[in-house]
Amino acid sequence: MSDSTGTPTTGTPPIRTASAGIANTFVNPQTAISLPVASGAITMTWRISGTLYTPLGQTPWIPVVLSVLVGIAFYIASDPIHGKWRDKIPFILAAFFNTVTLAASVLGFSAAITGG
Repeated sequence: MSDSTGTPTTGTPPIRTASAGIANTFVNPQTAISLPVASGAITMTWRISGTLYTPLGQTPWIPVVLSVLVGIAFYIASDPIHGKWRDKIPFILAAFFNTVTLAASVLGFSAAITGG
């Protein structure tokens, strides 16, 4: 297999998008700050840390702390306003609720609440 210039290629061809040209097929900064990807990353980190050191896998504080860190990243990524505190309140509240939702998701509270 070769590309348009005749250079041999290996593996899966990259995905082309209309606006950006070639896109990676792995997690990028835009998709990393989404609830499903962040939840999966935190769950994997928690499980791996528990495998490497058993007490870390038994405490719910690891996913809570990681959720807070991701919540801070949510806030930083979504706050376009660099002005007054009053203007930042909606973004702070959204980041707080994203953090709580993320922690609940990783800890399995959503299944207990919805009966799933």
